Amino acid sequence: MKILYRVFSTVLLLSLLSTTANAREWTNTAGKKITAEIVRVEGSDVVLEMKGKEVNVAMDKLSAADNDFIRMWQNDQKKEETPEATADTSTGATKGRKKGKRGKAGATTGDLSNFTLNGKGLLQNGKHNLIEVELSEDVATEFSKKKTITKMKLSISLPPGFDPTKPQKVLWISQAINNAEQQKRGNESAATNYAKTACPAGWMVLGVDVDGGNPRGYGTKEDAYIQLHALDYLEEQWPGFKNWQFACCGFSGGAKLSFYRLTQLVSAELDVKGHFITGCNAQYMDEARKVSRCSKSDLKKVKLWVSCGKRDKIASLKSSKAVAKQLDSYYGKMKVEEFAGDHMISKPSLKNALAWFLTDTEE
Repeated sequence: MKILYRVFSTVLLLSLLSTTANAREWTNTAGKKITAEIVRVEGSDVVLEMKGKEVNVAMDKLSAADNDFIRMWQNDQKKEETPEATADTSTGATKGRKKGKRGKAGATTGDLSNFTLNGKGLLQNGKHNLIEVELSEDVATEFSKKKTITKMKLSISLPPGFDPTKPQKVLWISQAINNAEQQKRGNESAATNYAKTACPAGWMVLGVDVDGGNPRGYGTKEDAYIQLHALDYLEEQWPGFKNWQFACCGFSGGAKLSFYRLTQLVSAELDVKGHFITGCNAQYMDEARKVSRCSKSDLKKVKLWVSCGKRDKIASLKSSKAVAKQLDSYYGKMKVEEFAGDHMISKPSLKNALAWFLTDTEE
């Protein structure tokens, strides 16, 4: 009980500075109140977001009114995620209420989910899509000699008007692994935070996991293997995917892991426009380059945006700027931006970075 009380008290403190537009007030069984936004439900926990951070709260420690709200929210999510078209998995075609012309990669026009992936209709406007792909036996074995992994999981959030038959922009995310729970939740757990900013700006958000969670937890080589497998899979499903524009991002420990993602994609000869890191007090560029065999000259086409919270006690301004200084010679252009906050993701900073990645000027 004391542990749960401390968790809720922590959430209360975080919520005092929260400015989430869709937030609501929550009350626990001890009468403590917070203001936060619901992200998802995980088993007997509800995940709430404040200041770009996610915190798990046990639902049985929340008020009856809160639990009623959670049930209604879940029902609304189910309605939103039920496409008008149903998938025919034997052919990859979609059967909708409205007939439309067929396009590439299982596309149809005239329904809400205009495109499918692995037989599943895709929601747009920043909604979360989870696509599970069965791995062939040789791929699964290559990834895990113990054969405990059977699926690749793609967390995909699409911008309004997404059309894979045309060039798109992809933000490839990396999430930290500080404990077993974060490992299990995988990169998927960070998707919502980035999608709220990236999708309205026209970017698709992509996170790659396996059924065991974050592939990085199985090793650096295993992580690289499954990330590049996802790249090949999406190229097969959406011809021309490898010719799209890409950026990488990460927060805190995820920022450190994003150096591996960056060098993987650059080594795969993709058009990587930028790299966004925030809450980062150490850089893994040299190790990542060694693993991915990424040349320093190839990184010169990439822009780096370093976002620093003025009140960050984990990745202080001093340590963040030291990281930026160490990285200066690797990137073509770099910006270091301070924001009024602590250890968090600044959504305005991310929005500005994504716009800057696509410009040819310094400002």
